[in-house]
Amino acid sequence: MFALALALFSNYYIGLFVCIFAVIAYLCLCVFYVPLKSLPVRTLAMICTSLLGGGLAAVLLLPTYFALQLTYSVNNVFPTAVTFYENWRMLFANLISYQEPTSKEGLPNLACGVLSLVLMGPFCARQRFAYEKRSLGSWS
Repeated sequence: MFALALALFSNYYIGLFVCIFAVIAYLCLCVFYVPLKSLPVRTLAMICTSLLGGGLAAVLLLPTYFALQLTYSVNNVFPTAVTFYENWRMLFANLISYQEPTSKEGLPNLACGVLSLVLMGPFCARQRFAYEKRSLGSWS
């Protein structure tokens, strides 16, 4: 509860992703570890503590929301079509290590995440770990 409130206090963009991850992690843990008998009680506890954490953070988030409604960007519209600014082949080619990093213009520097993507395959194929650990480990 307080961790969610602290994440929302410190940066509400990060807090949004913490909330999304908490829901995904809770669903995965419910499928593999929580017995059906205690599922309603734990789900109610998860909902109550999440709402309490969000309520604690609302002290800061509601004034911020109302302040942002007075800015110029409130009139912007969300795009309706998905468009990519760069060719997807060039983006994946930039995943290769030893690529010259870009500083101000160009494609994003993506080489830092390649090792985790490369090692996810052997981790999921390894029979030593239980299925639950492999499925949860690849999401987190």
